[in-house]
Amino acid sequence: MKMKDKLKNGLIIALVALIVVGAIFGGSKVKKYAQDIRDLKYANKTLEMQKAFTETQVKIEQATIERRDATIDSCMVVFKKKDKQIKGLSADLDSALAKLSGITSDSSYQFLQRVAYVYPGVLEYLFNALQVKGIHADYLKARSADKIIPVYQQSIENCKFQLTERDSVETALKRIVELRNTELDNCEQVNANNQDIIKKTEKQLLKAERRKGFWMATTGIAAGVAILVAAFM
Repeated sequence: MKMKDKLKNGLIIALVALIVVGAIFGGSKVKKYAQDIRDLKYANKTLEMQKAFTETQVKIEQATIERRDATIDSCMVVFKKKDKQIKGLSADLDSALAKLSGITSDSSYQFLQRVAYVYPGVLEYLFNALQVKGIHADYLKARSADKIIPVYQQSIENCKFQLTERDSVETALKRIVELRNTELDNCEQVNANNQDIIKKTEKQLLKAERRKGFWMATTGIAAGVAILVAAFM
C-alpha cells in the first residue's frame, strides 16, 4: 500500500475514533444525569406523598384533641354544678346546726322521738340536755352526709375522667409534635434534593457547553482531515 493511502486511512480512523469516543463519553454522562434527576424527582414525589399522609394524621390527632376538649368542657360544667350542690348542702347543714343552738333540749328530744328515730320500745335510758343536743346534731350531720357524700363521689369520678381525657390530649399533642418534626425533616430533604437537581443541572449545562466546544473542534478537525484526504486523492 502506498504511503499516501496509509496516511489517508490513518487520518480517517483517527477522526472516527475521536467522534466515537466523544459520543460514548458524552452519551453516558447524559444518561447518568437523566437517571439521577429521575431518582431525585421520584424521591421528592415519595416525600410529598408522605407529607400528605402526615398531614392527614395531624388532622386526626387535632380532631381527637377537639373532641377530648369538648368532653372536658362538659365535665367541667357538671363539676361546677356538683361543687355548687356541695356548697349548698354544706350551707344547709351549717344553717341547721346554727338553728339547733337556738332551740331547747326539750324540742330536740321531741324531734328525736317523733321525727328522727320513730321506733317502738320502752324508754329505758336517760340523757342530759347536752347529750340530747349532741344526738340531735349528730343526726343532722349524718343526714347531711347521706346527701353530700354521693355528690363528692360523683365529683371525684368526674375528676378522674377528666384526668384520663387530659392524658389523651397530652398524648395527641406529643404525637402532633412528632408528626410535625417528621414533616419538617421531609421538607428539608425535598429542599436538599431540589438543590441537588439544580447543581446537577448547572453541571450538565456546563458539560453541554464543553461538548459543544468539543464538537466544534471536532468539526474543524474533520474539515482539516477532509482537506488533507482530498489533497492525497
